[in-house]
Amino acid sequence: MCFSVRVSTLEPGQFAAEMSLITGAPANADVTIVGDAELRVWPVTGVRAIRDGQPALWSRLQSVLGLDLVEKIKKGDSQLV
Repeated sequence: MCFSVRVSTLEPGQFAAEMSLITGAPANADVTIVGDAELRVWPVTGVRAIRDGQPALWSRLQSVLGLDLVEKIKKGDSQLV
């Protein structure tokens, strides 16, 4: 059975699927874009290369994603985490 439930509406500059990036677990949701949007995809191999080879950049990336999650939680989107 296939169904769709709106969990959240993201604001410009927010991330989708960041939890799987941080935890390494598979993503467990699909994202549907409604309206105009710019999509940037980061290949997992590239992200892992940053994690393994550029620890300072990886730390900054984790910080940005963490701040994004905090903003979602403050907004009330606790289902996203």
